[in-house]
Amino acid sequence: MHELGQIADRIKNADAILIGASNGLSITEGLHLFADDRALE
Repeated sequence: MHELGQIADRIKNADAILIGASNGLSITEGLHLFADDRALE
């Protein structure tokens, strides 16, 4: 539990937070990036 407190403190004191995501989020929305897809074109 102590580790979570340290993480929370770092987030509170951060100038910015970067959240990254891969194509998994696109696929869940129905955009298949690796397929021959008209939406991709």
